[in-house]
Amino acid sequence: MIGIILLGIILTACEYDNYNPPECFFQGYLTYNGEPFLYDGSPSVPVLRLYQEGFGLEDGGQVARINEEGFFSHLLFAGDYKLTLQNVLYPFEFDDFSSLGTGLGYDTLAINITGDMERNFEITPYFTLSNVSAVVSGNDIVATFNVTAVDDPSLENPTPNVIRARIYLNVTPLVNSNTLANRAVDVAPFNTGTQQLSVSLPAISYRERYTNNFKTYGWVRVAVELEGIPNYYLFSEIIYLDGIPL
Repeated sequence: MIGIILLGIILTACEYDNYNPPECFFQGYLTYNGEPFLYDGSPSVPVLRLYQEGFGLEDGGQVARINEEGFFSHLLFAGDYKLTLQNVLYPFEFDDFSSLGTGLGYDTLAINITGDMERNFEITPYFTLSNVSAVVSGNDIVATFNVTAVDDPSLENPTPNVIRARIYLNVTPLVNSNTLANRAVDVAPFNTGTQQLSVSLPAISYRERYTNNFKTYGWVRVAVELEGIPNYYLFSEIIYLDGIPL
């Protein structure tokens, strides 16, 4: 009889300890002019952070990772959340989040999750990258691209200078700031008009960075770094390159 009672207590405890898993997808895109915005995509440069209050816990927040195509998808429990940005400087500004001042973070949005939710967040970059091309020149991979300052009255802050051009080369189409074969070069600073930039990467680094890599092709991406914003860059599309020397 005692054994039956104990078994009942154990089963009841298990029933109370088991919770349904999260089943609500919060997803969408970063967009610019209504189109998906090409983002870094590395998990080491988070942007959107969700907080949930209650349950007697101190919530450190959850990061909604954004991929190279500007898409994010995060699985959540139903409930009320507060959504804000990482407290860092970005090479773009959000329509939905205004800065509260240097070091003070950004606005917070209240979001009620009751099921799958789709929401896009419009941004305005300080610069756009266009006309990206990459060629093999001798023993180097050379990328050339145009950088144009965005003249938009909705921008709250002065446009920072472009100070560096960057190139990334990967063995797969997954190219972001964590890509191993990369190089950065300083450029003459500018913050208005259009400039054509060029940046190169020695082909030997493609072999050294990826063990037993004998591919004569790869995927290239370029980016620019802005003054005062050291970890978040503006990126181009990802392009295919063939003819890389062995």
